[in-house]
Amino acid sequence: MRAMEAGSRNAFADPGGFGVTVPGSVGVVTPYTGMTLGGGASRTVRAGARWQMGADARLGAEGARAERDGEEAVHDVMLRLRVEF
Repeated sequence: MRAMEAGSRNAFADPGGFGVTVPGSVGVVTPYTGMTLGGGASRTVRAGARWQMGADARLGAEGARAERDGEEAVHDVMLRLRVEF
């Protein structure tokens, strides 16, 4: 767990993940989760996976839920494709 400065309040972040080679497929899949706790009632929870499909291609998907002091929760979904050529 690492501490970081978030404005004038302390925040804590705890990412975690591991890589898995999927039999019968190309590349390595890395599922991960993360949580950030801020001052007061602020927190963000993330979960997703990255798929490294060789040296030049990567695909990632992530979902997140952010809650801030007394506000309605915000939900995000992200899909990212990176191809180098």
